[in-house]
Amino acid sequence: AMFGNFYVYDSIAPVAELLSSQLGFTDTQIGMLNAIYSIPNVVLVLVGGILVDRYGIGRMAAITAGICLLGALLTAAAPSFYLMAAGRLLYGIGAETFSIATLAVVALWFPIRYTALAMGLTLAMGRVGSLSADLVRGRVVVIGGSFADSRDLHATPLGEMPGALILIN
Repeated sequence: AMFGNFYVYDSIAPVAELLSSQLGFTDTQIGMLNAIYSIPNVVLVLVGGILVDRYGIGRMAAITAGICLLGALLTAAAPSFYLMAAGRLLYGIGAETFSIATLAVVALWFPIRYTALAMGLTLAMGRVGSLSADLVRGRVVVIGGSFADSRDLHATPLGEMPGALILIN
């Protein structure tokens, strides 16, 4: 869970050059995509802890994971800076409370003697996600373009799929 959370958070930097060259984003806009994630969490991280305590770990983990998914999908599919920023904001709203719920589960599942180690391992997996996002920098190859522009179809194990083919080598 934390791997994916951190991976999506750190996914802007590896594609910053593509955002600039293909969508015309300025350095300020690219920086804003990272900053906008943090804006809601100045306060929401405290509110998120209260919500996890009040409504339960499972319910809040499911709700916030759904919010993260919607935010990540909007960010990935957005054709403009403003929609991408809205996706990052939505992702930020869900991600920190999701992290709180994840750590709350760890605190419940492990004996007190091993709680700190278990939380450390959980956060380390998150950092592996961050590292993974950074390692794909410069290794992403986009073949084709959007399906709407070029009507590209690519062979996949599931059959022909429309849109750009993205390879990581």
